[in-house]
Amino acid sequence: MKNFNYPDYASLFFLVTVGFMYSSCQPIKDSNMEEFENPQVIETGIEEYGILYGYGSEGFNQGVFVLKSIDEWNQFLAQIDLSNQAVQKFSNLELNFEKEMVVAYFDKVRTTGGYSVSFVNALLFQDKIQIMIQEKSPNGQATTVMTQPFFIVTIPTNDKLVQFEIRE
Repeated sequence: MKNFNYPDYASLFFLVTVGFMYSSCQPIKDSNMEEFENPQVIETGIEEYGILYGYGSEGFNQGVFVLKSIDEWNQFLAQIDLSNQAVQKFSNLELNFEKEMVVAYFDKVRTTGGYSVSFVNALLFQDKIQIMIQEKSPNGQATTVMTQPFFIVTIPTNDKLVQFEIRE
């Protein structure tokens, strides 16, 4: 029979104690962490696409624009129509700004045709709304015309910051 001396008992005690502490620990879970880690997909309404041909004269830089009132919507349509006849496409949309807002995404001005942007989804995080966008480049030869693809989508009204993420 082997005799255990003091250092062996100390090591054994240490290992048992650490093992017990480790097995009894549960991960700390912040109540808000689940919402942040698992964003909700936002249900959308209207989804429309277009391309501007005004060589950037409309003044839209690449990015997301949020419209929360009929006045903002009408101003938006007037700005689109500076060099395009796009207003007819959007003038018959039935919008209820008490319940929804319009999110518009404009790509950068492109030197050729064949580019497009697509709405993928909208995700609601604890502190923001993330608009997921798919970009497509032309395959093969493309027309030599300045274009600026865009889309609009309606989502329920919300005061959170709206950002975009591009997937290629």
